[in-house]
Amino acid sequence: MKISFKKVFLVSLCSVFGASFADTPVVTHANIPNQFANLKVGTVDIQSAILQTNEGKSARERIEKELGQKRQDILSQQKQLKKMQEDLESQAALLSNEDRLAKQKEFQAKVQGFQTAQMNFEQEARQKEAQALQSIFQNMQIEIQKKSKEKSLDMVFDRSVAVLLYANNVVDLTPEVVAEYNKDYKVTEKKSQKSGKNK
Repeated sequence: MKISFKKVFLVSLCSVFGASFADTPVVTHANIPNQFANLKVGTVDIQSAILQTNEGKSARERIEKELGQKRQDILSQQKQLKKMQEDLESQAALLSNEDRLAKQKEFQAKVQGFQTAQMNFEQEARQKEAQALQSIFQNMQIEIQKKSKEKSLDMVFDRSVAVLLYANNVVDLTPEVVAEYNKDYKVTEKKSQKSGKNK
């Protein structure tokens, strides 16, 4: 089973936004009163915006590096289990019932250990990513407010959570918000400690 940091990252995004927009109403043309029909409405795909920001990309890369060794350990366990299973199947006919049952018991114990390690790894990855995303999300809201005032928008909806089926004069702020975010929140690269050292 291949472990995807991008998949876990998206799960973390959903958990962050699910708590923030759980009670967001669905807006349709049918339930917009006439006096609000000409409001200037904007949309932002916040999930997409966060993944496009330099800070979001950097956070994902940093977390992948932090958890890289654990990921390799899990993949190594997975390969060992596969080899163990193949050996067990090929030797089954040559083993006594007692030996075969003992090896099967050992294999099942290792499988359970692997599953626990994999679950703990994914949980740690989600926690680290949720912490990083929360900070980016808060800063993103500031950028959205600034851009909305600049464009004199009356309402802005998150396109990745709220369902906006119809509105007049809709403006998609996503590209501009990402650009403003990257301008206001620079990603500082840490200098390599190896630089300057003699080989």
